[in-house]
Amino acid sequence: MKKKRFYPTCRVCDKLNAEMNCCAIYGELEKSQVDSKETAARCDLKGDYIRYLHATPNKYNYEFDVEDQHQEAVELFDERDMFKAKHGFSVEEFINRTFGEIAKNMGIEERPKQ
Repeated sequence: MKKKRFYPTCRVCDKLNAEMNCCAIYGELEKSQVDSKETAARCDLKGDYIRYLHATPNKYNYEFDVEDQHQEAVELFDERDMFKAKHGFSVEEFINRTFGEIAKNMGIEERPKQ
């Protein structure tokens, strides 16, 4: 997984007040400016931007390519090959072996394979 680039916004700047409506440099800010990359980029270029370490970044601080994000999610959660290499059978086979008898004893029919 590659490291995602961080984009500064006013929301995570130390110079924004707690109510998130006033900047120490620009003064009164509108709600749309709090997540604006352009306003923070101007401060960053002038050297006025200070990242507030306790602020939690949000979606405006990271750019995601939808395809990359989907592929990363699949790579993170698809562990079927590792399971089969470790145990010698697939997850589906494990489920049928483990819960198949229980289901039969309870009178639940086995689902058809997809």
